[in-house]
Amino acid sequence: MLRQKLPLAASLATLTAVYFCAGKFGLSLAFFNPSASPVWPASGIALAALLLWGYRLWPAIFLGAFLLSISTQGTIATSLGIATGNTLEALLGAWLMRRFANGPKAFERARDIFKFVLLAAMLSTAFGATVGVTSLSLGGFTPWEHYQTIWLTWWFGDMAGDLILTPLIVIWVAQVPPRLTAKRIPEALGLLVATFTIGSLIFVGGPSSSLKYLALPPLIWAAFRFGAHGTVTSAFVMTALALMGTMKTLEPFTAPNANLSLLLLQLFIAIITVTALVLAAVVSERTRAETALQKAKDELTRANEDLEKRVRHRTEDLERANSALLQKFAEEKKLEQRLHQVQMMDSIGTLAGGIAHDFNNVLNVIKGYASLLSLERDGDHELTHCLKIIDATVDRGAATVQQLLTVARKNERRFASVDLNALLEGLKGQLAKSFPPTIEITLQLDSDLYPVLADPNQIHQALLNICLNARDAMPEGGKLVIRTGKVFGAKLHERFTDAKERPYAFITVRDTGTGMDEATKSRAFEPFFTTKEVGQGSGLGLSVAYGIVGDHGGFLDLTSEPNRGTTVHVYLPHAERRRGTLEDRRPRGARLFPNLRGTGQIVLFVDDEIRQVELMRKTLEAAGYRVLTATDGLEAVERFSQYKDEIAVVVLDIGLPKLNGWEALQKMKEIDPTIKPIIASGNIPPHVDALVANGELSTVLRKPYGFNEILEKIALAAKSSAGHARAGVGNP
Repeated sequence: MLRQKLPLAASLATLTAVYFCAGKFGLSLAFFNPSASPVWPASGIALAALLLWGYRLWPAIFLGAFLLSISTQGTIATSLGIATGNTLEALLGAWLMRRFANGPKAFERARDIFKFVLLAAMLSTAFGATVGVTSLSLGGFTPWEHYQTIWLTWWFGDMAGDLILTPLIVIWVAQVPPRLTAKRIPEALGLLVATFTIGSLIFVGGPSSSLKYLALPPLIWAAFRFGAHGTVTSAFVMTALALMGTMKTLEPFTAPNANLSLLLLQLFIAIITVTALVLAAVVSERTRAETALQKAKDELTRANEDLEKRVRHRTEDLERANSALLQKFAEEKKLEQRLHQVQMMDSIGTLAGGIAHDFNNVLNVIKGYASLLSLERDGDHELTHCLKIIDATVDRGAATVQQLLTVARKNERRFASVDLNALLEGLKGQLAKSFPPTIEITLQLDSDLYPVLADPNQIHQALLNICLNARDAMPEGGKLVIRTGKVFGAKLHERFTDAKERPYAFITVRDTGTGMDEATKSRAFEPFFTTKEVGQGSGLGLSVAYGIVGDHGGFLDLTSEPNRGTTVHVYLPHAERRRGTLEDRRPRGARLFPNLRGTGQIVLFVDDEIRQVELMRKTLEAAGYRVLTATDGLEAVERFSQYKDEIAVVVLDIGLPKLNGWEALQKMKEIDPTIKPIIASGNIPPHVDALVANGELSTVLRKPYGFNEILEKIALAAKSSAGHARAGVGNP
């Protein structure tokens, strides 16, 4: 608090002293009345102080004015009235300027200078003059008839003090002075010399009233070249010289008395000062406008450059984004095509599975009746030859069914650890014997290739099909290059979204044949699609390979261009141990037993093919069995429930209507948990091996089957279930 009071007290004391001294100088020029001077610099000092340092300095003005008045003439009451008027004049002028004329920044704009002249220099000083002259008149220190003359003297003196000293102090304190460079210092000195010379010539050198307007050019020079600082400084120098000359000779404004001469001089100086200030403000505003405009241009240029840079970067970003988007669209299109192909292959597989089931039933009936004819007409050699042709044709049909099941991914697999390099070396030997010598076969094998867990026969079949297609694409000869290698799932995932994070072995089969166009390539894996002539291909080669590879958790695709050859890529996962996979323990053919006849046991034979049911009824009854039949799952369950204690063997087809074979078996097990049927189907799922090994099934029959095979399996099943069937049941 003490630190805050000391500077304020010092400021008050300083302002009081400055005000008092300036007032004494002004009163020294009072000719008409001791208390009214045409020159009153104290008013300009007081107004500038309140504008710059605030209203809190008003006590210094009041005290300075009181001391001036009491030390000149008048009583305490008169001095208090004059001090009050001077103080209120300064406060009113400062408030009006702060409120309407931008305060200390009033001299930066021309319109604010005009407001300063009107509100502070004219209006507030009129208030101060009125209070001061009225106090003198009331105190009896001036006659009332002199009121107007004294009031005009007082008002002009205060107004001149505001117009000349307030701008000088405020501008030099509140505004940054112009920077004088080495080139401008001589010009500043020249301006100062010119101002002093012209002022001396007009006001000090002698009567030269016709030259008094030469005071304006130095002020204009200062306004244009040195701004407000140069203007107020030149005006102050001119004012000082004018006062000196007027006090000496009363020139250049000769009047009946010195008081009027000083009033005219002050009015002249005030007018040219205000004019120069306005001009300086206009120049300053224009300079600021040009600077602001240049700054705006620079900012606009920078903004344009920044915008162009941002646009360029944004364009690059958009180009990258567009490229990424196009790449994404291309990838999505590839995925869509691959998904379409997978869905198409699944649909075709489902259709193929259904066809294979029905076709197997047809083949089974044909094979069965051919076998029956062979038994009944054993001595007819010509018939025997025909039946052998029928049997061979059935076997070919069965092979086609197996290919269809491979496409449908419903065929059985026998998994083992497979060395692809060894498999390919064996395949090369096979191909070298069957391919024309114009085709050069080359192996490029990775010696560190992973083993794969696969069915070697199926993988061999898939690769053989691919190589046969390559051979057919090179009728004039060419090169067939088979290469193996390793690739990781992360990289493979870019092409196949189902690829796992695991190692894969790959096989590429590249030929130099005729290649394919896009239309052919898009249908290459469709079953029965072929570009070969009739009779030269079934169109199942690549579709079977596709089904085999997909069934092993792998991937297959191809790249090809017309007249540029074709490359087929096969990817198979690295070998891992699988649970529930067993080596094939099922016999591939029926072994002939010395005695395959039954002894009256009851066999429940279930199949949805009526002709097959009728054939097997005749065959089994001829072999000494009694037969119950059913053509759907529900009927089979009802038959089993009715004769469960008499039935010795159940032969159950998997593909049944109403209830499929597995559902019917579950119902039967609920009736008799010990039942172990013989499963018959053209499509034996891999898990059936485990069921046979665990004793849940008696055995399996692969369609189409012969009489010896089914009689053998029924005989073995009947023997294992001896004691469960009871005699005494007639033919149903």
